[in-house]
Amino acid sequence: GPRPLEQMLEKLLPRPTDDPALPGGGAEAPRLAQQLLLRVTISCPWCAAVVDPDPDGCRAMRCGVCGFYYCWLCFHKELTNQAIHRHVRDAHGDLFVAQRAVDLAHG
Repeated sequence: GPRPLEQMLEKLLPRPTDDPALPGGGAEAPRLAQQLLLRVTISCPWCAAVVDPDPDGCRAMRCGVCGFYYCWLCFHKELTNQAIHRHVRDAHGDLFVAQRAVDLAHG
């Protein structure tokens, strides 16, 4: 079935149409979809792959596409698992920072 991000986008995006008189219609539809996607997604700071917008658990992340490590709160990049865990603990006080703090950090 569809992944959660795809389900969210299906709810937010207008249905594609060939009628240029309708919102999202004609040649403007792909541009509108791309703009919306950029606004509602979070990307890996290494490779720009779209990542899960609401991960559970530890805030030390590993990109499923490029395999590099980053901090979910500030998007600081590290080359190793140990280094990113150390950064999250030292910079943010805990590996399992509350979602409210993440929401504030992501503005």
